[in-house]
Amino acid sequence: MAKSMCDYIQLRDVQLPVPVYLQRDAWRRTNKPQPATFSVRLSYPAALISLAAENDTVGHTLDYGTLYRSIESAIISSNKDAIPDENAGDPSTRPSHSKDIVDVALTISDAAHKVLWSEIGATEHAKDDAVYLDHWFTEKKEEITVDLHLPKAILRAERGLFCTLVTRRRPVKEEDNFMDFDLTVRIEGIRCACIIGVNPHEREDKQIVELALTFRQSKGKTHMIPKEYQTMVSKVAESVDKTSYETVEALATHAAKIVLVEFPLDEVTVRVEKPSAMAFVAFSGLEITRAASFFGVSRRPA
Repeated sequence: MAKSMCDYIQLRDVQLPVPVYLQRDAWRRTNKPQPATFSVRLSYPAALISLAAENDTVGHTLDYGTLYRSIESAIISSNKDAIPDENAGDPSTRPSHSKDIVDVALTISDAAHKVLWSEIGATEHAKDDAVYLDHWFTEKKEEITVDLHLPKAILRAERGLFCTLVTRRRPVKEEDNFMDFDLTVRIEGIRCACIIGVNPHEREDKQIVELALTFRQSKGKTHMIPKEYQTMVSKVAESVDKTSYETVEALATHAAKIVLVEFPLDEVTVRVEKPSAMAFVAFSGLEITRAASFFGVSRRPA
């Protein structure tokens, strides 16, 4: 069988019928439910997809319904420790919860991984079958991408909190801690009002600026993903509100400095946009990436 590229099976823009629970909600309250949407995309052997197409049968492919129900079940199971028992007399005995958006994304990815391999195993091919010559098997092309959006996770971020988790190679044994992954966490729609611009009319009144903060991590890196989203966004927004820069370059650098000096992070990407600056342009601005070392800050390895 000729070597082929991977195919993909996906669920897009899934509105979870059950809420997720994080350590803190937008008002910093613990164990409060909030809505979430997600998409999941799994690489799949093209040889098996071809067999499904040739025979016009689902016997060689992955069942969407099984994938969805497994993810939903995993989310419900992960919520059990977060939902307080209202009959518990002492609130301090109620379960505490420390999940953040990355943990939820990993729950979805783990559930998808289990379904992927259970479905491939169910196709019942002999070990010497030509289907296993597909480079998905020979070159270990397994890849699962989860995009998760919590629209109401952060009070001053109108577009919410986003997480993209891409996992590839998984540990062979449970005690192994190796995983090939890329992780991106993004905070969108941080709206501030400040004096910004070089034109005389821009120096008279405050105008709205919209910020986004992006954090990226991959295997072997530490100090890359924040934990205190609420506190960070509040500090950045409150500081930006008081600024009076002429350029978005200076404003973006100011925001990056707040993040990297006041929080234990190694790098941040800051996007600053001015929606009111040009009449026929929806947003004008720039995006910068800065490391903590740019501001003279060094971090010890974790």
